[in-house]
Amino acid sequence: MNTSLVHTGTNGGDSFFSTVVAKLDLTARTNNVPGFTLYSVPSGGAGLYRVDCHVVLTIAAGTSSKLPACFVGWFDEDTNHQITCGAGGPQLSNGTLTANTVGTTGNLGTGWSESTIIRSAASQAVTICTTGYASTPANAMQFAVHAKIEFLGP
Repeated sequence: MNTSLVHTGTNGGDSFFSTVVAKLDLTARTNNVPGFTLYSVPSGGAGLYRVDCHVVLTIAAGTSSKLPACFVGWFDEDTNHQITCGAGGPQLSNGTLTANTVGTTGNLGTGWSESTIIRSAASQAVTICTTGYASTPANAMQFAVHAKIEFLGP
């Protein structure tokens, strides 16, 4: 097996640093976030992207609640296949947390990284969604979603 490592770094014109191309901050959510376009990949922008999604409980429910899980969807460049947000796309946070406590996050004690790397085709949307929200009021549980996408390179 022939393997070669090509390091272009700053001498080859590439950067060692990723570039944040979009971010999303949704607060005071009282229901799931349907497929939301986080980033529209430009015509020359096919390549690797890192997607991060952080979900945090901001107002506890009157009785009980379940923090939703965060997912990502995209059109994969290698397989020429749509990865649907919430139905096959990577899960970036735990959607089984029922700790009705302010400050609970989607990675609390579960090993969830809140991050994944995807290879998106050009001229396609990268989406974020949440599923699994549940709240038993008197007061509805509220949560925030913070997401970003970084371009890592072609």
